[in-house]
Amino acid sequence: MVGPLPLLEQEQNQRIADLSNQFALVCNAINVPYLNVFPTLEKSNIWRDEVKANDGAHPRAAGYAILAEIVQNWEAWLNWFNA
Repeated sequence: MVGPLPLLEQEQNQRIADLSNQFALVCNAINVPYLNVFPTLEKSNIWRDEVKANDGAHPRAAGYAILAEIVQNWEAWLNWFNA
């Protein structure tokens, strides 16, 4: 499972970060791989710039490319193809 993505709004991002941590706990309890993309994307200048240039919630192509790179390098994703 891939976690929620950050927005531009800081107050909302705090709620998203908390939710993402709760998702991680639930996934761990039921043995489902979880990728918390929130901290990495929140720190990414590319992600923030892309979201800001669009609608404040969704990035443009370069932002989605960053997300795709994170997922493509995720061990659980790579293992899924080798199963």
